[in-house]
Amino acid sequence: MEAKKNSTALWIELSIPYDENARFMSGRLGYQDAENGNISVLTVRDCKNIPETIDKLLNTAKENAVETSSPITLIFPLDERHNLAWYVKEEADKRKWEFSRHIPENQEVSDFMTHKTAQADEVRKLSNEDARTQIMKLNEDARQEYQSSDLLRAITCLRHALELSLEYFDFNSPETAYTVRNLVYTYQATGSYENEKEALKLIQKISDSLKIKGFKNRHWTLETASLLEELAMQSIKLMNAELLEPLTLFANQIRESLN
Repeated sequence: MEAKKNSTALWIELSIPYDENARFMSGRLGYQDAENGNISVLTVRDCKNIPETIDKLLNTAKENAVETSSPITLIFPLDERHNLAWYVKEEADKRKWEFSRHIPENQEVSDFMTHKTAQADEVRKLSNEDARTQIMKLNEDARQEYQSSDLLRAITCLRHALELSLEYFDFNSPETAYTVRNLVYTYQATGSYENEKEALKLIQKISDSLKIKGFKNRHWTLETASLLEELAMQSIKLMNAELLEPLTLFANQIRESLN
């Protein structure tokens, strides 16, 4: 849907593949719709570098009547790639923008369906089974890094796993539930308020996705259903008791469907 005139660009989030041999990157621009106040996104793919990604997003915004004259927050999600983060910060400084590792508070995308990580088309080069294997390996790598107290490296592994899981299986899948469970624990271990907010948002998106799409995924099992109950309990620790009932209900529905 075309953005209405006078909608305002708020932030740009860059998505740079973890594969060192990847040739392209992508990004998305979050804007506030002047008509309804919702936060929506515009996405570009197959970009060769950071400046090209930003410029393509700005051009796409103008084509969709989204104002880009106000300062924008440039976002590179938190992981261990410090050199990339520093380069992104320098790009933000050049443009007199803010730099952040998280989407600013109260500027999250209104429709969770658009939260899916924007990736270059070439990322879909794995079979579903190979993607699942890679996701599990990244979660195991994260566990080992966590045990070694290298939380930033663990977050990097889990972000990569989440990126793959959303690309291949979406939010309403056991692969995503497993990865988000591990990411929630790791975020909590950092003691960062921003990280805990992001953890809660991910749990919310799983709940919303199950509500809208259901759990029609052949990989849900009695064991993976318990992940939803675990996420429900974590949501209480993150000060949102409203997710306890729906997530517990979904877990019970999955069990009933398997009996």
